Formats: sequence, structure tokens, C-alpha cells
Amino acid sequence: MHKIISAKFIAPEVKKFVIEAPKIARKRKAGQFVILEDELKEVCDEVYPTTDDGSYGFHGFVTQKLQELIDSGKKIDFVLAIGPIPMMKAVAEVTKPHGINTVVSLNPVMVDGTGMCGGCRATVDNKTVFVCVDGPEFDAHKVDFKTLDKRNHAYIKAEHDALESHICNIDKMALNSKEKIST
Repeated sequence: MHKIISAKFIAPEVKKFVIEAPKIARKRKAGQFVILEDELKEVCDEVYPTTDDGSYGFHGFVTQKLQELIDSGKKIDFVLAIGPIPMMKAVAEVTKPHGINTVVSLNPVMVDGTGMCGGCRATVDNKTVFVCVDGPEFDAHKVDFKTLDKRNHAYIKAEHDALESHICNIDKMALNSKEKIST
């Protein structure tokens, strides 16, 4: 969800928007987690919230709503896709046959912000780029999403292990307080 925040600052230049509220949890309605909708409505001609569970806005994925708008004859000059790699790739696949200028905002692992670590390396137009230096926005039709997705999953096991063993600082403070009380 945090990725939509950058759209708030880009949106004044963008006239048509399709936004997605991701499904957060099975027992919660995704519509409860739509953020910045009012702010986007202030600067965009049209805003189309979508939820994959249908709890708010359009029932379906961003790509389905985008295709519906294209099929209806709505003139779309520019699409900005910010979010998960599979969604951005799918948006690029929808817009490419129609020649719609599409930009994606890539958010791979970034360590130093200078490109020296190489963690944010991506392939765009068959050239190596460093997202932290050269981006993060790129022409969606030139991004090698397969390689990007593969690189993004390189640390998935380490991320999972860290999450499993992580103790939140608040929980640590609570544990320390209990230890002090019992001694």
C-alpha cells in the first residue's frame, strides 16, 4: 500500500488514473484500506478504485478495469503503474498493443542509494540500470520484468526467515518490563 503514496505527488500531472487497493486479509474488506482516494480525486479527472474481492469500487484487478476503459473507447494517453511487479507487468501487457505510454515505478531492494551495491539492478531496453540512480520510473514496455521478478525473489528465504524470527521492539520492551517486574 505504501507505494501508492508516491502517486499523490505524481498525480497532479496525470489526468486519468486507475488505482488498486490490494487485498489485505481474507477476513477484512479491502475497501477499508483504500488510501489517498480523496487526495487523488482532487488532482485527477477520474479515479477508479478496484479491489480483487469486490468489497469496494470495481470488482477485479487493475488490468481488468484498464482493459474495460480501453474497450469502451476512453482515450488514455498515459498510464502510471505503481505496485507489485506482476501487476506492473500485466499493466504493460494491456497497454502495449494500444500504444499507450506506460511508466512503472520500480521498487527493488535498495541498500546504498548510489548503485554501488547493485541490489537495485534491473534491465531496461536491454541495458543494465540501477533503479536507485537511474529511476525509479521507467518505460514499462522496455522493462525486463522476468529478470526483475527473479532478482526480487533472490532474498525471499532470508526475508521469510527474518520475519519468522523477528521480535518487534514493542514486544521486546514488554518482555524486558516483565523480566524486571519478576526479578
